[in-house]
Amino acid sequence: MSMHDHDTDKDGMHVETTEASPSKCRQWCLNPSVLILMGCVLGIVLGCLLGKYGASKELLTWVSLPGELFLRALTCVVVPLVFVNIFLSVVDMLQAGHAAKSGLYTLGYFGLTTVLSVLMSIVSVTVFKKWFSHTALSQANVVGSAGMLLVPCGNSTDAASVRWFPNGTLVCAAASDASSPLVLPSQSPTAPPTLSKTIQDQIFRALVPDNIVQQFVTGNYLGTLFLCHCIMAFAILLAVSMDKVTPRPVGIVQLCGELNAMLLVCIRFIIDLTPLAVLSLVAGGLGTTTDFMAAVADVGIFLVSFLVAVQF
Repeated sequence: MSMHDHDTDKDGMHVETTEASPSKCRQWCLNPSVLILMGCVLGIVLGCLLGKYGASKELLTWVSLPGELFLRALTCVVVPLVFVNIFLSVVDMLQAGHAAKSGLYTLGYFGLTTVLSVLMSIVSVTVFKKWFSHTALSQANVVGSAGMLLVPCGNSTDAASVRWFPNGTLVCAAASDASSPLVLPSQSPTAPPTLSKTIQDQIFRALVPDNIVQQFVTGNYLGTLFLCHCIMAFAILLAVSMDKVTPRPVGIVQLCGELNAMLLVCIRFIIDLTPLAVLSLVAGGLGTTTDFMAAVADVGIFLVSFLVAVQF
């Protein structure tokens, strides 16, 4: 069917008409960011309804199950996708003879985008964190006196008893302490690692794993701030080593290329399910909360920060 139709007016003149273009409103509604926003809003509504009518924990697990499966599928596909992409990229650079120059450009671009991402994250946290709800004291360290089981302990003149708290803590306290909340001493924090220890563990030891298969299983493919992690380093090592082999092993390159094409299709299919996953996770999370106003306010601030980040 032609894009142009010819109509005849009263004077016998031919008037050329063009088919209507797709609706801008429909294009806007199909925008991925808009779909994610809609999924979040629907998740808030569904989560509030589930919490209001006292949905059971079993029902909430079914509600949040699609979101959990989405995260598992994303993690499952990303690890091999990163490996084959790094491997093929290094192979292409070696074949073109510009490995050093292209590598420097890639490393510089990666470092620049990483710095910009970190700066944007810091700015977003600084701007929006004051609107999120906070509790005055940690529930892990502050325990009320309700629901305690009294067992005598200590000297008889002290009227002290062993008090059991819902978090499993046993304390020998006097009766005078029962009317006020008991602030439990927190565990002594461990000493922070030194700079040398951090550099050795997060950079050098991370680049040379003792078990590459375990790294694939754990999905630990992300790196430090400017350096790639072990799976990326292993892919680069394989690509450089393959370039030194004669005759050149073409089969492995073809296999990785076909795997890359299939994994890209998988990742597109998974990403298309992001709005449904957001709806599932938000609804499942809000269904378990009792303070709906604080939770909805936090989600609203998150949506505002998300929309601001999308603009950049």
